[in-house]
Amino acid sequence: MRTKIEKLAGIFLLIFGLITVFMTSSIILDLFGMREREGNYVLFVIWANFACGILYIVAGVCFLLNKSFVTFPLAVASIILLITMAEMFYHIKQGLPYENKTIGALTFRIVITISYLLWSMKIFKLRKSKFD
Repeated sequence: MRTKIEKLAGIFLLIFGLITVFMTSSIILDLFGMREREGNYVLFVIWANFACGILYIVAGVCFLLNKSFVTFPLAVASIILLITMAEMFYHIKQGLPYENKTIGALTFRIVITISYLLWSMKIFKLRKSKFD
């Protein structure tokens, strides 16, 4: 039996994914002058966030439909974000331009994504063990 908290978490993940896809595609396509507003954006971070946004949407839908598949897109998103963070540090070490907020945003996404991943693994492991 799913709780209201799990439903709200799924809705949050779905909305987070939709906002992420909208914002990143706005920067990629330069909609609404987003490129200029973002300053020294790092394109590979934008593309990684776009991919993760799509994965968040898939995970949010799976979460709402109570599908254990939710762990797969969250695991892939976690890997993408961790690799992106490593690349970002390399980018910084090379002395290339970036915004300080990028590090904070990446860290926030990593924490949220891994938290959701661990939570979904726990939820579906508990449910599976109840039926074994």
